[in-house]
Amino acid sequence: MKHLSLIISLIGVVTPLKSESYKEVDCNSAMTQYQMNICSSRSLYKNDLELKEEIGDVEVYKKWKIGREAICQYYSGKQFEGGSIRPMMQNGCNLRLNSEAKRYCLTGDPQCG
Repeated sequence: MKHLSLIISLIGVVTPLKSESYKEVDCNSAMTQYQMNICSSRSLYKNDLELKEEIGDVEVYKKWKIGREAICQYYSGKQFEGGSIRPMMQNGCNLRLNSEAKRYCLTGDPQCG
């Protein structure tokens, strides 16, 4: 019986993925939460690549990403736990923190510490 419920759960996860390919989502006309989550993931991925290049040190970037993820997981979990909007909100938090790092730390602003 445990195996049957596990299989049914997995079918529920895989079915939406088959119905709409990740590559087929047009972020200019995203309407569903699923589409918006994909689009926010794409934006974060591109932004992370730029930040990694700007930082220029892989180890520093890895440490930044670990800290940033922890902060955003904590806050998005408090507000959106279990909600379908959580991935989009967490990606938005990551983008905002990346923006702050670029704005202050990469420009040599003393506010960065």
